[in-house]
Amino acid sequence: MSLILLVQGVTSMDLDHDILDDISNLMTKLSLDQRAIDMLENTQDSDFIIDLYAAAHNAFGKKEYVQAGQIFSALVTLNPMKRDFWLGYGICLRCQGQLPSAQEAFMNALLINPTDLDALYHMAETCLALGDLTQARAYLQKCLMSVRVSHMHPLKPELDTLASKLRISFDGMRL
Repeated sequence: MSLILLVQGVTSMDLDHDILDDISNLMTKLSLDQRAIDMLENTQDSDFIIDLYAAAHNAFGKKEYVQAGQIFSALVTLNPMKRDFWLGYGICLRCQGQLPSAQEAFMNALLINPTDLDALYHMAETCLALGDLTQARAYLQKCLMSVRVSHMHPLKPELDTLASKLRISFDGMRL
């Protein structure tokens, strides 16, 4: 059973027993202690969520994208309304080459906030990697419209690089 929930408004009360078992098995594989596993039934424990989020970042920092993706998958299951969890999950999927699944994760982040610059950027980048230049350009344009003072925004260099890649791709199509 997949741990990803692609619907909004799911609470911990909606999680069926199979999903909780899957998460518990995942936590066991990740060598988390029994305290953490027991807390899965009470997802309001912010220390547990913070620890899990830190574990995901730690695995990602070590380029352990599969493990980080599994942890982010558990996090989006526990709290599907947290945009950071969807972004982390999508980035891990993209790093694993699972581009269509990464798009779904980024789309879930955009459902939470349709003008989220990071989600728009990652969606544009993923569309470009999939060769969907029209969609990539549309998401890049939304990105640029979301940046009020574009020359001072921290993502400006990445936006410029993405725009350059898109121009090169479109130029290649014209030949």
